[in-house]
Amino acid sequence: MQSQDIKSQRYSVLDYAQKNDIRIDEEIIVQISSRRGTKERGIDRLLEQAEKGDLILVSELSRLGRSCGQVVTIINDFVKKGLRLIAIKESIKIDGKQDMTTKVMIHTISLFAELERDLISMRTKEALAEIKASGKILGRKQGTLLDSPLDKRIPEIMNMIEKRVSVASMAKMLDTPYQSMRYFLKTRKIPVK
Repeated sequence: MQSQDIKSQRYSVLDYAQKNDIRIDEEIIVQISSRRGTKERGIDRLLEQAEKGDLILVSELSRLGRSCGQVVTIINDFVKKGLRLIAIKESIKIDGKQDMTTKVMIHTISLFAELERDLISMRTKEALAEIKASGKILGRKQGTLLDSPLDKRIPEIMNMIEKRVSVASMAKMLDTPYQSMRYFLKTRKIPVK
């Protein structure tokens, strides 16, 4: 579902750019929640790299931030740097400066986007509570192991253990974090010599 949403947003941006003869020099595709910080979502990097007069094109304002305050703060940072912004869904265009009408529009739209997210979250929580109340168990069964990419490499791991390779070295050779390697060996009951 999330990848479809990203494809749809990307299509919307590329389609708009083509129809309006806008050349895209760089794409920043964010696949994590807008609840995350600006650094994790690439907004900080965007602000660092962008130069006065550059155009930021987003499918919708909610892609910039989770809350009204966060969106307004980010847009203010864009304006301070003299960046232009187009939010396609809301038909908002900012030319590196904000007049009163634009400020009101941004606050109103981001407030509605925040309200919409809160309502979706509330409905989801209510639906899960209803399912739970009906006696259904949510989530995976207790004690069920999830598949790991390391499962396919068990013969290789066993060979390394026979050769007395340390867990840290195995982790490096298999390009896996040390703690993940330890957890994998423990959950698969693979004895280490």
